[in-house]
Amino acid sequence: KLCFDKQVFLDFQFNNVGAKMFYVNPGNPIFDAVLKVVRNMYREEMMKGTVLVSPDDKDSYLAFLVKSQITDNRPSKGIENVADEGIHLVNYISESKLISTSPAKLIDLKPSADFAKTIDTPEPVKEELINEWCFTNITLPQFNTTQQRIEADISQRKEYLDEAFNNIIFDLTNEINELQRKVLLGDNRVNDQIQKKQTKIQDLQTRKKLRHEKLEGMTQLSPKTPEILGCAFVVPLNQVEYKN
Repeated sequence: KLCFDKQVFLDFQFNNVGAKMFYVNPGNPIFDAVLKVVRNMYREEMMKGTVLVSPDDKDSYLAFLVKSQITDNRPSKGIENVADEGIHLVNYISESKLISTSPAKLIDLKPSADFAKTIDTPEPVKEELINEWCFTNITLPQFNTTQQRIEADISQRKEYLDEAFNNIIFDLTNEINELQRKVLLGDNRVNDQIQKKQTKIQDLQTRKKLRHEKLEGMTQLSPKTPEILGCAFVVPLNQVEYKN
């Protein structure tokens, strides 16, 4: 049995001693796969927004699900190479007060039942304002962190790459030197072997250069404009009046 609702999972564990149920939380491959399918199938509905009830919050706010990506400059076939990606829940309380939190908070928010009175619709918020705030407070710090991580990783990869190629080239060069000594002694039968090994060295040097260029492309990062995936109006439980 699988469960995406933390409270349902806890209640089941409490009332069914010995029975097994698995709580699928954010970061679990199943959770991420289901989330991706839901986002793709219901993107239009997500952008329309909904009303959710929070048992923990004291004030109402607009919650935006935002995707922030950093891409690199590696050659690709029409597909962007994503170096880093993050999904954030951005709570809009006022124009001067926005808070970024984990999208895992959505698990604790409940869909609303029938209301006894109409919920006051909040004033619409310009998408540009959310994007600008997310770019400054989420994407740029993410860009700096990703850049440091990628540069350290690529530096180490280059060291391993140079060592591997240089060792092979060094061995081939020694073999060529041995064969050239035989040529000096009058054995011209090894000329073809020398030529093949020299060609192999040139091929290795070309491959090494291409690998370096590919690694260098991974360090050329670009921050993308944040993408709003959906929104919701979150209402505190103490402000909600339901029908009997």
